[in-house]
Amino acid sequence: SGIVFSGNQTLINSDGSTIATVGASGINVTGIVTATTVSVGSGTSISSPATNVLTLGTNNVESVRLDSSGRLGIGTVPPAGYAAKLTVASNALSSTSSSTDGGIVLTPTTSLSTGQYTPAISFSPIPGAPSRSRAGIAAISNDAANGMDLVFLTRYAADGTELTLSTDEKVRINSSGFVGINSTNPSSHQLDVVSSSSNPTVRIYRQRNTTGGNIMNIYDDVSSTKNLQFSFISGGDLTLHNDELS
Repeated sequence: SGIVFSGNQTLINSDGSTIATVGASGINVTGIVTATTVSVGSGTSISSPATNVLTLGTNNVESVRLDSSGRLGIGTVPPAGYAAKLTVASNALSSTSSSTDGGIVLTPTTSLSTGQYTPAISFSPIPGAPSRSRAGIAAISNDAANGMDLVFLTRYAADGTELTLSTDEKVRINSSGFVGINSTNPSSHQLDVVSSSSNPTVRIYRQRNTTGGNIMNIYDDVSSTKNLQFSFISGGDLTLHNDELS
């Protein structure tokens, strides 16, 4: 179940220098391990292949690397020339793969009940102040462990308040693929946009230097000839056109 020493022992490096002495009173550390790689158990290791670089190995292969800039690579060496603090590499997935065959999975410690959230990904504008997050992404159970909605959170507040799952939700994609903007229950419409302000709820914008062509096409999937088109003509007028009426 652990390391057992019998009597007084001395741990030494390969060059003969002392690492620690072990006796009845405990362990007295007097030096450092100078070996490049230290094996721990069967097939696992801790290594320092370069100055200020630390790696962890499993199955006799490097699995994790922390480089001298504090960048962490899992399944890969942190790419040179990039400042990303975390890089995760996995095998490419096919269309028949499970999403958990590679990448990152966020999971609670106990099964969710309806209305409960998974751990969220939060974004804070202040170093060392995670409670001042002003944007985030989370998932909420809509039927215990059977279905989940993806929610996007944002908040503007010049104070010490925290981003709140229940009040700062701005966009939701439910398990049926329906999207709600300022709507937490887009179950009746594939796109549900709710606005309480006097500003337009939806805006479609075409740049000034772009002329002609349609700005919106609405198709009936059963018959592509039932095509409703919105387009601009000269002078800035908006026209509405239906293929069946042309």
